Amino acid sequence: MSDTLKALYLKHGVLLFATVVLVCLGLAWWLTFSQARTTAHQSVKASTEAANTALTQVFVNQTWQVIRQDLALDTVAAGPTDHNPQLGNIHQLVKQFGLNTDIVKIKIFNLSGVTVYSSEERQIGENKSGSTGFRQALAGTPASELTQRGRFNTLNGEVYDRSLVSSYVPITNNGVVEAVAEIYTDRTEAIHSTDQALTAFGGTLLLIFLAVYAALCFFMVHAHGVSAAHQQSLLLLAQESAAARLAAEDATAVKSQFLATMSHEIRTPMNGVLGMAQLLRDTPLNAEQASLVKLLQVSGESLLALLNDILDLSKIEAGRLELDPQPFHLPLLVGNVGALLGVRAKEKHTDLQVQVDPHMPLWWLGDELRIRQILLNLGG
Repeated sequence: MSDTLKALYLKHGVLLFATVVLVCLGLAWWLTFSQARTTAHQSVKASTEAANTALTQVFVNQTWQVIRQDLALDTVAAGPTDHNPQLGNIHQLVKQFGLNTDIVKIKIFNLSGVTVYSSEERQIGENKSGSTGFRQALAGTPASELTQRGRFNTLNGEVYDRSLVSSYVPITNNGVVEAVAEIYTDRTEAIHSTDQALTAFGGTLLLIFLAVYAALCFFMVHAHGVSAAHQQSLLLLAQESAAARLAAEDATAVKSQFLATMSHEIRTPMNGVLGMAQLLRDTPLNAEQASLVKLLQVSGESLLALLNDILDLSKIEAGRLELDPQPFHLPLLVGNVGALLGVRAKEKHTDLQVQVDPHMPLWWLGDELRIRQILLNLGG
């Protein structure tokens, strides 16, 4: 009955390991793909903002001096304005300026935030003084936003399903901000091309992760099967003669060698996962994403420690366990152990606190890996 329970626990352990690895790989894929997509879209927005800023300067040089006298720049209140008799002429000049560019719409606000011109005439008179982008541009710094529009009125009529970058850009004359322009630029093709490339990247990355996961599962299942077979063989050999017991000892040596080899092979893709997690931590992340990546890396290191335990077991049995004394930072080591155990403690609604005596030396000489294993066992 005891052997049956051991086999059952071992089987559940393998299933738990496979589940944890699958969750970690899935999380790593999702974070990597999401970060890549965000970075790509931010790049499109940033390049468009730079282009719109340059176009605004061209607009000032070519068109602004002609139309500024015809705009109601002194309007101070929001709401409908009297029809500007020069609106048709202004619209033609703006439309002419927008030819041969990606600009699909232009709005101009006076320093009070009132819309004094828009290629969509019904928007003239609206007050945008509360807009963050307007206030930022009024201070002299452009601001942009990438949006998806199902329907949009442009200089040349309505368009549908477009990815647009709207940029608030200050209109300056001799270094003085005279107005603020909001320029809408069509970036549908750029976003579409970027998303296609990201989809291909995500598919390739997913295949790599699935291959790593399949390899890990294969090695663990195979190791479980071989280990179970050896255990059964050892039980039978224990009941035989001294010669049979000698053969059992040889089988144990083979098992240890097998476990050592298998643990080495399994650690290779596991180190690749940890390396990818480290590369992901080096990319720009928000606080939540950084916390998730840190949890991913801590979980991966825990799995790697489990594999190291298997290798250590084979070394102990072979009488070849060696210590590797190196300088290590004690508070950092204890903090990492506390962070790892804190996840398990939180799941059990237990408050875990880790403290280091401030009078103790910071740096020590010893085998950091063995000390970490001891602390994990004690804390666990």
